[in-house]
Amino acid sequence: AGHTVGISVTAGNTATLAFTLWGDGDWRNEADVVGAGQVATGTHNYQGDPAFVAPDAGDYHIGPGSAALDVGASLRGPEDMNGVGNVDDVDGEPRPMGRGADIGADELRVAVAVGKEATVIALPAGIQIRYTVGVTNTGYIPLHALITDTLPAHTWPGEVAGGTLLLPGGKLRWSPILTATAIGGAPGKGNVWNRSVVVTVETGYTGPLTNVLTAVTDEGATDKYTHTRIISPGLRLSLRAAPDPVEAGHALTYTLRATNTGNIALYIPITVTLPSAITTGTMAGGSGTSVLPGGTLTWSPVIMPASPPWERTIAVTVAAGYAGPLTCAVQAATGGGVADRKTHITVAFVRYPLYLPVTMRNFSPPTPCVPRLLAQVDVGPEPYRVALDPAGRRVFVAYAEGVAVIDADRFTVLTTTRPLTAAHGIAYDSDHRRLWVAGRASGRVIVLDSDTYRLLATLPAGDLPHDVAYNPANGYVYVSNYVGGTVGVYNSETLTRVVELTGFGEPAHITVNPLTNKIYVANHRPNRGVFVIAGDTHIVRPIGTTLLDAYGVTVDTTRNLVYATGIAQGRICIIDGATDTQIGSLDMHVEDRAMWLRAILVNPSIGDTGHLMVVTSSNDGEQDRFLLIPNGWPEMGAFIPLNLPAYPQEGLVLDPLTDRVWVTSVSSGVVSVIQDGEPLCKD
Repeated sequence: AGHTVGISVTAGNTATLAFTLWGDGDWRNEADVVGAGQVATGTHNYQGDPAFVAPDAGDYHIGPGSAALDVGASLRGPEDMNGVGNVDDVDGEPRPMGRGADIGADELRVAVAVGKEATVIALPAGIQIRYTVGVTNTGYIPLHALITDTLPAHTWPGEVAGGTLLLPGGKLRWSPILTATAIGGAPGKGNVWNRSVVVTVETGYTGPLTNVLTAVTDEGATDKYTHTRIISPGLRLSLRAAPDPVEAGHALTYTLRATNTGNIALYIPITVTLPSAITTGTMAGGSGTSVLPGGTLTWSPVIMPASPPWERTIAVTVAAGYAGPLTCAVQAATGGGVADRKTHITVAFVRYPLYLPVTMRNFSPPTPCVPRLLAQVDVGPEPYRVALDPAGRRVFVAYAEGVAVIDADRFTVLTTTRPLTAAHGIAYDSDHRRLWVAGRASGRVIVLDSDTYRLLATLPAGDLPHDVAYNPANGYVYVSNYVGGTVGVYNSETLTRVVELTGFGEPAHITVNPLTNKIYVANHRPNRGVFVIAGDTHIVRPIGTTLLDAYGVTVDTTRNLVYATGIAQGRICIIDGATDTQIGSLDMHVEDRAMWLRAILVNPSIGDTGHLMVVTSSNDGEQDRFLLIPNGWPEMGAFIPLNLPAYPQEGLVLDPLTDRVWVTSVSSGVVSVIQDGEPLCKD
C-alpha cells in the first residue's frame, strides 16, 4: 500500500519485464510506469492482489488468494542475475508447485503426500489384510483430490470404508477435499484424510502383494506410493508325552506347542483329541469337553511372528490295567491354507507281576523266559540300522540295496524300496510320516514318504553319513558323518539342511531325549566320549566320560539316563541326563578280557530300572550274541546271552507295544526278533 510508482526508467535506458504482476486494490500504483526511458512489458502481464501473508510484519510470502499463483514461468530457468537456474524460491523450496510457477520470489506450497500401512493376520475365514490409506495436504491451499488405490492381485476385497470397488487387481477411488495446512505451520490431524480397506488373500497364495496408491489434485499436486508385503505364513505343531512309555494307572502329561514359523500373525483354533483309555485330568487353559476320555480341548490363541511358542500342558491318568497305544492328536487350521496336524502315540504297559513258583500260582505252565528268539527275517545284504513305526506296525531296515519294510506282527517283508545304495542310518518321523535315510556310498540323505515310499528329497550330507535320529521336540533331524567329524541338522518341515555342527570325532550312533530336547552323540575317536547337543540352540558340549572309543548310545526317557558303550573297553557308561555328567560304569568281561560292545538299547518299562541290551560281534573277535542286562542303573547285574547270526553290530530297536527287540546281523542279511519282558531265563 502507498506505492506511487511501479517502475521508473530514465531516458536512454530500457527495462524488459516478463511475468509481471501489477498491483490492484490496496496494492494499486498511482502510476505503473514513469520516466523517459523504454519499457518492454512482454505478454505475461497480470493485475491483481498479491495477497501477501503479513506485509505489515515484513512477511511478503504470497497467500492462497494471490494473483501471482501459477502464472509465472512454467520452465525451470532462465538463469538469474547470479547465473543460477530458477529452480527454487527464496526459501529454497522447489518450483513450480501446483499447476505452474508463481510470479515473484516466493512459491506457495501446493503439495500432497500419500502413504499406506498394512496389518496382516490369519483368521479362520482366511488371511486378511487391513490397509490404512493416509493422504496428507502438506500445502497451503485446499486440494480437490482424486485418490486411486489399486488392489493387489491374489486378493479379494471385503470391508471398504467408502469408495468404488472392483475385482482383485481393480481400483478403489475417492474424491475428497483435503484441508489446507496453516501457512508456515506443519500438517496436523485435520490435514490428513484416512480410509481403511480389508482384503482376503487367495487361499494357498504365498509371495509378494503389491498395492499402488496415487493422489491427483485439480490444483496440480500429485503423489504416488507403492506398498509391497510378502505373504509367507507358517505353523508348526508339536505334541510330546511324558513319561513314554507310561505304566497303566499312572500320570501322563502332554505338552502341546504351536510355533509361528511365518511372517504374519496367526489367529488360529487349536484342537486336541485325547485318547480313550484315560481318566479325567487337568489342563492349563482351554475349553471344550474338559479332560475326559476321548474328549476334545480347544484354544484360539493369537501367535505373533518371531514370538516364543504358544504352549499348554494337559495332565491325565492312564486307565488302570490298560496296555496298548494311547493316541493323542492335535490339529490347527485357519483360512489361507495355514494348517498342521500331529499325532502322538504313547505306549501304556502293565508292569509284569513277580514270577512265583508254580505252587504259588493258579495257572500252569509257567510263562516262557526271556530273552527268547521269536523269528529271523531275511531282508537282503548288509542290514545296518533299523527304525520302527509302532502305530503302523512296521519295521524299517536300512540295508545295502535300500530300505526293507517288515510287518511288525507277522515278521514278513512287506516291500523293499531302492532309492539309494549302501543305506546305513535310518529314522522314522512320525509327525510327518517320513523316513530319513543316510547313504554311505552316495554321501547323501534322502527323505521318503513312509506311506508311499515316494522320494521327497535328496539332501547333502557330510563325509560318510552313519546314523540318523529325529527329534520331535524341535522338529529337526540329526545325521552323524563318521569320517567328516560333523553332525548335520535338517529341518523336517522344509526338508533342508540348516547347519553342519563341527568338532566331533568319528561320530557314530545318535540318540534323542525329546522330553529334555537334547541329542547325544557317541564319538568313536579315542577319548572323545559323548557329546550333547542342546535342541533349542544347537550348542555342542562334551560330556566327561571314561570311555576310550565310544560307539553306541541310548536314552531312558523315563528316568532321564543315558547309556553309552565303548567298543574295545567292554564298558558301559551311565550319564545323568539332568546334569549331563557320568554317574557310573559297568565293565563287561569274559575270561578276564574286555568284551567288545557296539549297539546298545534300553527297555524302560520292565521292572524298576528297565532292561539293558547290547550286542557283540564275531567281526570284533567276539561271539555273535545279544546280551540282556537284567537291570538298569544302579543294579545292573550279570548278562543273559542269546546267540545270533553273524555280525550283529549296528541295529537295535524296541517295539514298546510288544517288548520285542529287532536286531540286524550285517553279514548274514537277517533281522532277528527277540522277546523281552519277564521272567528272565536263568542258567
